[in-house]
Amino acid sequence: LIQRRQDASIHFHRGWEEYKNGFGNLNTNFFIGLDKLHALTESQLHELWIELKDFDDVKKHAMYDSFAITDESQKYALNILGTYSGTAGDALTKVHDGAKFSTIDQNNSERGFDCAALYKGGWWYGKKPCVKSHLNGVYHNGYYDTTKAEGIIWSNWRGG
Repeated sequence: LIQRRQDASIHFHRGWEEYKNGFGNLNTNFFIGLDKLHALTESQLHELWIELKDFDDVKKHAMYDSFAITDESQKYALNILGTYSGTAGDALTKVHDGAKFSTIDQNNSERGFDCAALYKGGWWYGKKPCVKSHLNGVYHNGYYDTTKAEGIIWSNWRGG
């Protein structure tokens, strides 16, 4: 398990060190940490399975047949993202593949402005646009105005 978001009890708008080391509770809201994620994906490729559930209890998923990130010296770039399959739509490949990780205190986006500040969470922000997906955004308890650009986003599903 890399990440879990169940409610708004903790926020994911955090700094580099917290994303590097991980945070939260495995049973509720959790992020494994970029160092651990790199260590897991460095020695062999893994599949990436993303499961999404909306407030109507509808579930969708996205699966990538290979996945790896670089180390901290390369800003934990999303450097291997395999072929997509699933029901949620591919919201990673075109915008986020190859992107470096950014946080509120470390902007590594090639976009020209601070995407992490705008979208309120650490993520692999793309060049143009910043996001097509953003699973570390603000957890809203229900539907919200997506023009605010601060919530959890998977653009191929529910508009984002």
